[in-house]
Amino acid sequence: MAAKPLAFGLFAFVMTRWSICGAAALALLAACGEPPSTTPAPVAPAAAPAPTPLVDVPALAEQAPSVVAQQLGDPTGCESIKYGEKCTYRNKTEVVFINGLADWITVHADLPYSEEALPLMGFKPAPSSFDNEYVIRWSGEQGTLLIQLAPGSGGRAFFAYVKVRTP
Repeated sequence: MAAKPLAFGLFAFVMTRWSICGAAALALLAACGEPPSTTPAPVAPAAAPAPTPLVDVPALAEQAPSVVAQQLGDPTGCESIKYGEKCTYRNKTEVVFINGLADWITVHADLPYSEEALPLMGFKPAPSSFDNEYVIRWSGEQGTLLIQLAPGSGGRAFFAYVKVRTP
């Protein structure tokens, strides 16, 4: 009969000691924690500056010929067309003035055939509303009716066409 109380007492003693030691060990580990880090916190990379526009189309949109000339220089030629006056400038930009304001703007510059072309024309980056191998188009983007890229060769655009107000 003495064996049962002795076995139970030994078991109780071991469990009590183990749980006290275990609790003490956990408390010690929790109090210690990890040493303070001497490594500086990672710094987020700085955003790349926006590229300088080859042609700042938003600055030309809905401007009089004299304002466009201040931006692009004097036109190399102008002609009357069905919708108004069409002028060509040295940098191969064509502007159709409808009701006396720059409305249809065609940019013949070294632009990528991708969404990366927008900042090079003075627009904020934005996803296209439609694209395939024949056209990349933004509809109603940034105060325009339409911005459209036509593909050229080697991943470059042949031209960009912007309609500001008149469809």
